[in-house]
Amino acid sequence: MPQSTAIDLYESVTRPVKRKAPVKVTTARPRSADDIAAILTNPEKFPSPVRPTGSRSSITRCNETATGTTVDMTALDRVLGQTATTVTVQAGIRLRDLAEHLAHDNLELVGDCSDPNRTVGGAISSSALGGGLPGDGSQLASSVCQITLINGLGKRVEIGENLPDLLLLVRMS
Repeated sequence: MPQSTAIDLYESVTRPVKRKAPVKVTTARPRSADDIAAILTNPEKFPSPVRPTGSRSSITRCNETATGTTVDMTALDRVLGQTATTVTVQAGIRLRDLAEHLAHDNLELVGDCSDPNRTVGGAISSSALGGGLPGDGSQLASSVCQITLINGLGKRVEIGENLPDLLLLVRMS
């Protein structure tokens, strides 16, 4: 058997697999946390893997799936609340819309917003390059103090500063 080269191995994991028959991918567009829970708890209608998508600005294939379900989060685009020091938003709100909302109160986002069409969910799940001062986070994710997730059982999970290790894990991952 011939030895595989590094190029052969690279191509085997980066090139799309040719399929004999078209594969069905289900797309869902939730409008609430309850809709997300319903998607995650109904594998017959929404088969695994389940992949959330936002603005689809990623240069990787994380927005795609060969089979399963993509969950378009862009309908979850509201500001839910604001205090003097925090703003609570849904994951699908675009950075541009959040920045405009904050500008009305003479506030601005932390970090660089080089792609204003990104969703907050996408921006806090990956890096956004930006300058920062020592001791001051330059990533939008570093300013996140609480995240509400819907787990695979359809239950809400609150992750905040009271669980610092878990909060670090869900930021930028």
